[in-house]
Amino acid sequence: MRAFSAPAPFFLLSLLLIACIITDARKDPRDYWQGRMDGEPMPKSITDLLPVSDDPTNYSDRFVRDFETKPNVIIYHSHQHHHHVHSPSAVDG
Repeated sequence: MRAFSAPAPFFLLSLLLIACIITDARKDPRDYWQGRMDGEPMPKSITDLLPVSDDPTNYSDRFVRDFETKPNVIIYHSHQHHHHVHSPSAVDG
């Protein structure tokens, strides 16, 4: 029994190329804004949402180091059914 048929490597190579093309197609948001808005500056409210740089060392500074370690446990007793006696109503007829 053969492990791969002839089209399988071609198929895997084409998937790899498509993935590379898709990831390369995304523009930088600042470049996109400049192209669409004819050189108009981007508002500060939008620039605050964009990452400052693509430097991987900058991502570690986004983690909050002084978070509260107090456990927060909420227990829902959905497995317990309260036996409630239903009284007949006028709608039941």
